[in-house]
Amino acid sequence: MSHTEHSPPPGVLQRRGFVSRIAGAGAAFAALWVPGRASGQRPGVGGDTAQSKGPLVRHEQDAWLDALNGMHRQVYDVVTPEGAIGIAFARNFLTANVDGYGLADKDVSVVVSLRHSGIAYAFSDALWTQYGLGDAFDVREPGGQAPLDRNPQVATIVALQKRGVVFTVCGMALRRRAGEAAQRTGKSADTMRDEWRRGLIPGIVEVVAGVIAVNRAQERGFSYVYAG
Repeated sequence: MSHTEHSPPPGVLQRRGFVSRIAGAGAAFAALWVPGRASGQRPGVGGDTAQSKGPLVRHEQDAWLDALNGMHRQVYDVVTPEGAIGIAFARNFLTANVDGYGLADKDVSVVVSLRHSGIAYAFSDALWTQYGLGDAFDVREPGGQAPLDRNPQVATIVALQKRGVVFTVCGMALRRRAGEAAQRTGKSADTMRDEWRRGLIPGIVEVVAGVIAVNRAQERGFSYVYAG
């Protein structure tokens, strides 16, 4: 069948249909896109940034985070004794920002989460000696078999606290490991837990759980580093 002089050939009709579909898809995308906001992100509350949907929910148990408002924020997750390198990473993060960027310590917020068997580093030398924490947590002399009778990270932790680094200890892990020590010594679990709490390095914050501390820090814009 021949086409009239007003009817475009079939190829033209196909191209027009394709262009119309593309234009329609673009319009639909534009309707969904909100300038300045990445998918899955939402504006921070009180200057915070978080990679989650919905408003940031505040809990009284997380008030220890309220003062950490540095322009750069990082949390180090220390899960095992071998993860002590995360404490050194925290120091390097501070120092590099100061030396390399001309910032002050107050411009950088750092959290070190001590959880699972990494909580060993949260305790004083006295508690290590009294309850043999080097043996209990399998922390030994470098290149040797003898367990340490003191916490090798105390001096570094105290120095970093003076620079504004916040160290947290997992309350769930503390309760469990103190309970194990109570069984070995015949003391009650409550008595032992109180002793271990008093044996924390001053300034270390006991949180409900280490995994929650890491989560809450990330919700407030802290980047995450797994130290081991």
